[in-house]
Amino acid sequence: MAEGFVESEKGETMEKVAVDYLNDLIDRNMVQVAEHYDYGRVRSCRVHDLIHEIILLKSKEENFSTSLFRQKTHMHGRIRRLSIHNTGKDVLQNTSLSHLRALFMIGANALSASSMRNLFYSFRLLKVLDLEGAPIERIQIEFGKLLHLRYLSLRNTRINKLSKSLGKLKNLETLDLKGTYVSELPTKILKLQSLRHLLAYHYYTGRHPPFYHTNGVKVPQGIGRLRDLQKLTYIEANQDSGIVRELGYLTQLRRLGIVKLRTEDGVNLCASIERMNNLRSISVTSIGMDEFLDLQYLKSPPSDLQRLYLRGPLQTLPDWISTLQNLVRMRLRWSKLKEDSLGVLQALPNLVELTLIRAYDGVKLCCQKGGFQKLKILDLEQLDNLNYVILDGAMPNLQKMYIRHCVQLKVVPLGIEQLINLKELHLFDMPEAFVQRLRRQGGADRLKAKHIPIVRSYDHEDQVYEEL
Repeated sequence: MAEGFVESEKGETMEKVAVDYLNDLIDRNMVQVAEHYDYGRVRSCRVHDLIHEIILLKSKEENFSTSLFRQKTHMHGRIRRLSIHNTGKDVLQNTSLSHLRALFMIGANALSASSMRNLFYSFRLLKVLDLEGAPIERIQIEFGKLLHLRYLSLRNTRINKLSKSLGKLKNLETLDLKGTYVSELPTKILKLQSLRHLLAYHYYTGRHPPFYHTNGVKVPQGIGRLRDLQKLTYIEANQDSGIVRELGYLTQLRRLGIVKLRTEDGVNLCASIERMNNLRSISVTSIGMDEFLDLQYLKSPPSDLQRLYLRGPLQTLPDWISTLQNLVRMRLRWSKLKEDSLGVLQALPNLVELTLIRAYDGVKLCCQKGGFQKLKILDLEQLDNLNYVILDGAMPNLQKMYIRHCVQLKVVPLGIEQLINLKELHLFDMPEAFVQRLRRQGGADRLKAKHIPIVRSYDHEDQVYEEL
């Protein structure tokens, strides 16, 4: 998209057109799906080895792209797209690549200052610059030289601050800062009026994520001016109520992530979301584990919302959730609900994946017969008071179940023998009494789970797992 190979057509965004192209290639078996998300969306693709060889051959013949795997590989000055793999720090030094349109650094060991300077002195036509994973702490580029740049990825680098010259990238459409240490975006970013995708966050990757699992960035007042934004994740909402109100101007948003939301800003957030008719995914985290998410004010949620992630205490589950006919994935974390809310969720007609982490403080979790018709993935974690899970007659299409660190749960979910499509049952750090009931030798509930091909118990403290 950044190079103009895909354009919007017939009222569709270029992102949607690109997805349609990819699906067409998959349907023709020219591209293979390597991995799906559990809820069905394509996560990654690959091509057959033979197709890959043909692509490399044609790329070389047509001077379409070049891959560099060795330090001494000869490079001519007419290269337009260059992919550099695991080479030394001076690979770009003393190199004139004035026709270069796209540069990908994959597994670069280091980038010297001279190589970085070369990026803007020579590569004036560059549209794509991908430095993902490069071991750089500062970006020594005068961005004003890269007037044609549309895609900039600094993902998983060590950068913690952006240059003010970033504001000179008038054509920039994608800025990927995921996994960096950037905590605040400069005011100059408001000059990037073509920006469509702004990703700036990093995750905690441990076993039991803390409340602040996702760190976002502070954004300047005026973020609402970037009217072409389709993805905005994750921004801190606790600076000023004005930031939350400004989001209502971003009516093209398809994905939104907010952290550190104050209770009193819930009403403003709901008002902003009601204007986002294109929204497909939203993630909201409260400012603290004792600060309620107050989201009851949303009267007309986006009709095409597919993914909903809420982290923080809820007094009750918002009523509007029951109207989300296209919701496929839902995650509730630290909700601390006092009542069983599955009654609201189990009627959602397209829900495929449900995760509850510290989301329920009750003793019994009950599903009605016929509920959760399309659910394939159920993940229950750290429900500290839970004694019973009753699934009798529900979740007919469930394929995977995860039960993690539910210390009071002593018996397997009632009705598990009716889950004829269940392929995997994974237990993490569960009480020994619970695990024993599922063991082949003497397990009181083993017969109920005999139809499940994979039953595993994991003990992270001892770093062992057991096939049950």
